Order: sequence, then structure tokens, then C-alpha cells
Amino acid sequence: MLTDTYDPLTEAHVPEVAGMLSDAFGMSPALAADWLAKRNCEGVRRLSRAGRTLATITLIPMGAFYGGRSVPLTGVAGVAVAAECRGRGVARALMKHALAEMASSGAALSGLYSALHRLYRSVGYEQAHARFEVNLPLAALDGREEPGARPATPEDGPAIKALARRFASGRTGHLDRGDYIWQRILEPRGQTQPVRAFVFPDERAGIEAYLYCSHLRQESPPGHELKIGDMAAASARGWRRLSAFLKGYTSIIPSGVFWGGPDHPLLPMLDERRFTLKFSEYSMARVVDVRRALEERGYPRAVRAEVTLGIDDPVLAANTGAWRLRVADGRASAERAGPLDAMPEGLSGAARLPARALGPLYSGLLPAGRLADMGWLDGDAAALEALESIFAGPLPQTPDFY
Repeated sequence: MLTDTYDPLTEAHVPEVAGMLSDAFGMSPALAADWLAKRNCEGVRRLSRAGRTLATITLIPMGAFYGGRSVPLTGVAGVAVAAECRGRGVARALMKHALAEMASSGAALSGLYSALHRLYRSVGYEQAHARFEVNLPLAALDGREEPGARPATPEDGPAIKALARRFASGRTGHLDRGDYIWQRILEPRGQTQPVRAFVFPDERAGIEAYLYCSHLRQESPPGHELKIGDMAAASARGWRRLSAFLKGYTSIIPSGVFWGGPDHPLLPMLDERRFTLKFSEYSMARVVDVRRALEERGYPRAVRAEVTLGIDDPVLAANTGAWRLRVADGRASAERAGPLDAMPEGLSGAARLPARALGPLYSGLLPAGRLADMGWLDGDAAALEALESIFAGPLPQTPDFY
């Protein structure tokens, strides 16, 4: 019987994988090959049998913020299966190999945008973060502050990234970006219009705000739109400067669009409440390493709680078992409390759940009580109360796409 091989993509197999990506995502083989070349095939894996490529996946190292702390996360993108191999369990086998690699490399979490929920749920992923599109009338922005902007230079890169990280750290689920995500901001896939970058200097802080945007012209129906690829500010004045700068586009462009939630700092600066907030989709997440994920995230500092979690993870067996979670002063400790099958039914202060349910509990998208109502978590009242206080927080969001 032939066995499958999971290994890094080499240059010799780029044309084959580029053709597979082209077929799966509707891009030209040349564009797919260019995408692989820009990454130098970094993080790209192939599943093969007897030398023939069955499927491919791209693993992207980054992090995500929870409770103000960055937790190592491996993003998943570019999952494609050869057309003649679909429906035969190849994608699931690919994901199991990839998850084993993530676990061995030290990732605590994994995340992805799903084209097929059934597949990713079968290996432990679940919806965990919301993504929203905001469309706002530029003329309604506050224009009273002097923008004082200038075009960004390559030398501004470190200060921009530091400000972006500071902004993201206070927002549950936002990414701690790596090079891959920054490249998507600088060179949006399929976009022909250039991205322009601006910084708003400050004598004390270096830069007080930054902006990446593109002027998009539509032929049918005719019109103009400002696509805001990314922005952040270090202060209230920085947001006012950004607001005034964006308002300056209104002579030609009536509206701007960006990715952000209902709590975005720019929205209260509208003189009129006429903006559109549209839910786009959920990203999915999975806990890869239970101990590391629980211990590396931040928690509400006022919470002091202890709970035993019985986790069943058939894909990553090292996660399966009873785990005692203690939280105090914004930090947590997690230690094994025994095998899952030895965990007594009805144990006080304990809850059982499958690995799939741990993702939305961990992110805060679904509180413990909601998971219990759905039949995804089984625990007593004390456990539910403890879990709801431990993972309490704002709506988890992920503006970035990967």
C-alpha cells in the first residue's frame, strides 16, 4: 500500500502546485506561481503519493492578541486538492499532517478562513472571530484638526509596525502580524491601483498615526471609493488628524471602506451617524497546544477562578485529558489533572468539551453558557460561571485576511 508524504514544497514542484492553486482559486497559473515565488515557497507544503502531488497548504507564522498578550498562531491559507482527488479524504489527511507540524513547532493556536466548514470542523476548528466591513461617508468625518501628514518612506516601516502592534494589542483577536500579512496590505492581491502610505509625525512619539489607502475607480456603475487598507493612531489627536486627512478626499471620493468593528475609534468622529457596518464572515480557530494557549493569553485582572476542563481532541492526542486551569492577576496556569476517561462524571467545578468547542470559548465569541445550550459543553453551574468570567471580553475580531 502506498503511503502519503508530507514535506516542504521545492522549486521542482512549483508548476504543478501553481496549476493546482489556479484550478482551486480561479487565478492564472502565472499569478499562482508569482505568489509562490514571492514567498520563496516559505511555509508551503505538499502532500504526495508516489511522487504525485495530491494537495497543498501554506502555513503562516504570526500571533493573535487576547487579553493584551500575543499568543503564537499559525495561519492556514492556500489549501488546494487536485481536482481528481477531491472527495476522498485527502484534505483531511493534509490538515492532520499540518496540525502535527504546528504542534511540533510550538504554535499555540491555528486560524483560517474557511471555504468548507465541514472539513475544518472535522479536525477541530470552529468559528471564533468576526470580520466586518465598514463603509462611511468621508464628508461626515471631523475635519477640524490639522492633518500634517506626509508620504511614508521605507525608514518609517519600523515605527508603523510598532504602532500597528500597539493598536492591535488592545483588541481581542487582532493579529500580531508577520511579513505575510504586511505584504498583503502593501500589495493587495488582484488590485491594480497603487497603495499609498502616509504618516502623521509627532515630535515626541515619532509618528502619531499612519494610513494605507487606495483610490479605486469603478466603471460600472461609475464611481470612486477610497479603500483603506490599514490605519492606526496612538492618541485621540492622531485619530482626529486621520479623520481630517480622509475628509480631504471628498472633492472626488464620496465614501471610504475599511475592515473594523462597531467599536472602531473612527466611527464616533462622524458628524452624522450614517455609516454601514456589514458582517462579512467568521474566521475559524483551533487550540493546537492546550497548556501554551491557556498560559500565554491575558485574562481580566479582577478574575480569580479555578476550573477543571476535560478536553477530547482526537486529532492532537496530547491535548486530550483533564486540565486544571487557575486564573489570577491577569495570568493563568494550566496543569494536567489526569486522563479524560478517569475524570468522574458530575465533578464539581468541571466541564467537558470537544477540541472544536475550545476555539470559540477561548476567543470569547461563545460564552460557556451558550456552548452548553448548544450541547457543545457539559459542566455544572460553578464551572460555567468560572469559564464565563475567565474568558469574558469584547467581541473578538480579525480585520486582516490571509
